[in-house]
Amino acid sequence: MSEITNPLQSDDVCSLLFLAAILGSVGGVMVQRHPSLHQLGHRIGAAVFVISLGSRIATSRYSLTEDLVSHVLGSLAAAALSVGAAWILLAMLYAIATAIRWILSLIFWPFFKCRDAIARHYRNARDRHRQYAMQRDRREEQWRKDQHNQQSARATSCDRERRADARASVYLAYAKHRPAIEAKLSKEALEEYVHGHLAEEHAPENVEARARSLVEMIENLAAEGAAKTVRYSPLELAQWYESQRAQIESLQIAERLKQTQLAELAARYAELTQQMMEDLRP
Repeated sequence: MSEITNPLQSDDVCSLLFLAAILGSVGGVMVQRHPSLHQLGHRIGAAVFVISLGSRIATSRYSLTEDLVSHVLGSLAAAALSVGAAWILLAMLYAIATAIRWILSLIFWPFFKCRDAIARHYRNARDRHRQYAMQRDRREEQWRKDQHNQQSARATSCDRERRADARASVYLAYAKHRPAIEAKLSKEALEEYVHGHLAEEHAPENVEARARSLVEMIENLAAEGAAKTVRYSPLELAQWYESQRAQIESLQIAERLKQTQLAELAARYAELTQQMMEDLRP
């Protein structure tokens, strides 16, 4: 330090400039890849210039105008020397800090690796849990939709069967009493009423209620016209039975209900046949 301060005190500007040039060249090479260190060295040099010039002016024994040039030159030389020395010192400190950081990274590398592995494990576990929750929610939503669709399908099928059974009961009642009521209620009129008021677009409750009313009306008409029953010949009665059976068998209804209707038709046919035989006796 005394070697630097002595030239400063003796104002050997040439020596200072030569030394500053050497330090500046070496320091510039050392900090050329570090712009921040390069800028910091300039700031240190500026601070040294201000401090040196101020101290020289304050301690000057002669007139300020006589020594101003020498003071400025000496301060510039000191600033240049400080910039070069600061660059070298900062570059050395940066290299030491980089080495220390590299050594510490080697020492703590297993710890960092373990920490990263644990963090990655928990992150993957959290992602898997989130994905599983999303899949579970989708499965539950799909299950609810399927249940709703199945219930709707079952309800629709049940309603369709109820309408079909109601229409079948009407056809059965008409087939059973047709000989007695055909004059008052033709087959065409019955079909028109069924297609208009017992069709699929109506609610099953309404269809069943209308069917019960129609069956009741058919029963009443049959009771009123029992004494005025049209007399059929055996051949006509057989043809009537075959046509009614074919009509019942063509109905799109449950097999159980279809067999019940066929049984009632057969009973009605046997009743009419028996009545016809009694009428033919002498």
